[in-house]
Amino acid sequence: MCAGMSIVDISGDGLETLGSKRHHVVSLYYARKRAEQMGVTVNALVISDDGGDLARYYSKKVTIGSNSFVMNIKK
Repeated sequence: MCAGMSIVDISGDGLETLGSKRHHVVSLYYARKRAEQMGVTVNALVISDDGGDLARYYSKKVTIGSNSFVMNIKK
């Protein structure tokens, strides 16, 4: 039996960070694009201490899929 949907739930407290010491890391843009191509839904739990800017970032740059969501948890 195969699952009917593929869902990834992530959590984070900041923006994407790419540094020179991180090798073999796929950028957020390409990971999100690949998830979209494969029909994967990506949801996000945002841990923030701001007025919602981080939640908006996750909504625009991280989550994908017709039923995806962002849940904003304030510190």
